[in-house]
Amino acid sequence: MILKDHLMMKSNKNLENIARNLSLRGFSRVDKAGKVNLIYNNLQNSEIIENAISNTTNSSKVLLSKVVNANGTLDYTSLKNAFLENYKSKSTFYSAFNLIQEFGLLYEIDQEENILCEIPSEIFPNLQTIMKNKFPDINVEDVEPEESEEDVESEKIDTIAEILQKFALKTILKSLLEEAGIPKSGTKKEIIDRLLTKTEYYIGDLLDVLFQKPVLQDICIEMNIPKSGNKSKVIDRILIKTGEKEETDVAYFAQSSRRKATVLGKSARIKQKESETQEPVIVPEEKVLHLEEVSQDLSTEEIQEQEPKLLVEEIFEYLSTLDLDQAGISNELALEASVTTTLKNDRIFKNQGVTIERGSKSIRDNKQMPDIIIQKGSEKIYVEAKFIDQTHPTKTINSAKSQIVDFSSDYGKENIIFLFYDRDGKMGPQDIGRFKKMTGGRFVYWTQDDFQ
Repeated sequence: MILKDHLMMKSNKNLENIARNLSLRGFSRVDKAGKVNLIYNNLQNSEIIENAISNTTNSSKVLLSKVVNANGTLDYTSLKNAFLENYKSKSTFYSAFNLIQEFGLLYEIDQEENILCEIPSEIFPNLQTIMKNKFPDINVEDVEPEESEEDVESEKIDTIAEILQKFALKTILKSLLEEAGIPKSGTKKEIIDRLLTKTEYYIGDLLDVLFQKPVLQDICIEMNIPKSGNKSKVIDRILIKTGEKEETDVAYFAQSSRRKATVLGKSARIKQKESETQEPVIVPEEKVLHLEEVSQDLSTEEIQEQEPKLLVEEIFEYLSTLDLDQAGISNELALEASVTTTLKNDRIFKNQGVTIERGSKSIRDNKQMPDIIIQKGSEKIYVEAKFIDQTHPTKTINSAKSQIVDFSSDYGKENIIFLFYDRDGKMGPQDIGRFKKMTGGRFVYWTQDDFQ
């Protein structure tokens, strides 16, 4: 993956940290795309890279050398195991790993089976030369222990404070305090206590800013909870385990209660769709219980066949096969209006009690709202529609990348569908594949050839 794509997938806060660590100027006065360009252009400079490496710890240099020796790409598990074979401190590994990323020298590619750590091809040649000529003798004996590691290496991890003590980078914790106007001096433990009690940071946002997915998965392993899923799901599990979030706040817990409510099966739903005037089918409570008891004897495959689709899956399938009148769609507002109206007029969605409304263009709770908000009971999902400008497609595509990252972070990748109308097919297969990966597959792509 190219460096710009890696940077576009970072949050604004992560980009600010990288720019600050590289001693770049002017990043606070530009938007996200401006930050990406600033960092990208400066990382082409070998002096910037050399200064960045010099300002990391010896343990970070050891990790960098291992990735360099693997020609710039090494899977996360192999990197961690190679480090821990010679130096047993996990805390030191996590601090070193986080620090390299905070200087923009190492990035991740999330694959199905594992996570690859990559030095992008644009900076690899310079970085390889610098490591060979300037830091040839860095080895494990030079590694310095992380502060207070002896206090956390063997302890069980139960709280957010313990997670931050063992896994977080002290310099970033200090920068968060400084940003909040809170004194940043003291030990790591004192800094963490101040961060959690004296600031108004949301814990989920802290975890998102401080840790990349592989570190969060390691936290899950140490807490004996599942590590699968996207980054937001992993964070949710950690918040639940530490008592920072109720189980009922998470979508998949609501999903289990929905299964009980719909155990009367498909027949009632089919009858309801056949006639808008028909009274709702009411099944006596004892019948529902009986059906639940029967379902215990069914195979997993049979039970899954009876489970209703999630709202996001229904809407995604609907949009993927939708046939609009594209004659009047000449800009993004027209696209949003056409999709919203079509969804609102759909009889099946009406019968299911699905509500559809346009999202506000204003900022709400420090978050921009997606274009369309769709709700059914406790389920709420979002659709963000993008009209690819045929005159300046690259500008629109880059802007869309930024929005995907921000909306996925704010609303959860699993809760939002990204719909692109590329009338003349300006996007190539590489762009389409990249967007599918960034959106976790919830990406609908239209051209004018898709409509009658």
